[in-house]
Amino acid sequence: MRNWDYRYSWLRDAAFTIYALMTLGFLEEAAAFMEWIERRCESATLERDIMIMYTVDGSDKIPEQVLDHLDGYMGSRPVRIGNNAVGQRQLDVYGEIMDSVYLYNREVPISYSLWDALSKRLDWLADHWEEPDEGVWEVRGPRQRFTYSTLMTWVAFERAGRIA
Repeated sequence: MRNWDYRYSWLRDAAFTIYALMTLGFLEEAAAFMEWIERRCESATLERDIMIMYTVDGSDKIPEQVLDHLDGYMGSRPVRIGNNAVGQRQLDVYGEIMDSVYLYNREVPISYSLWDALSKRLDWLADHWEEPDEGVWEVRGPRQRFTYSTLMTWVAFERAGRIA
């Protein structure tokens, strides 16, 4: 059994978060989350594109440490804090982001600045979608091609087309 630290804002969960907030009528909270996503897109660079997770305040500094003095659930070891998966390339995240933006945009039109920030991420994805990644399973070995990553890349562009 593995013990991973999942106390972070995973962009993969963005679509579920937006859907839940909108369904429950929390439009202000959904808008705030969209602004949070926009800031993550704006902080991405060609060298270091969007990360798969962030701290709640938006930092991507999540170093992993092993706590040898602790036992995990039912004695499993090692216990970790932080998560080195933050530096992994997981291409599926673009599909989840675009799906969340699409869901939000159905109810509240997105801002031009958000669209501009997303367009830059989609440009990056268009250049890199065929490259291997670590995938949704956080493989800690050589990068591979994953069907799920390819499918979610398609979702990213399909949702962008619907928004446009």
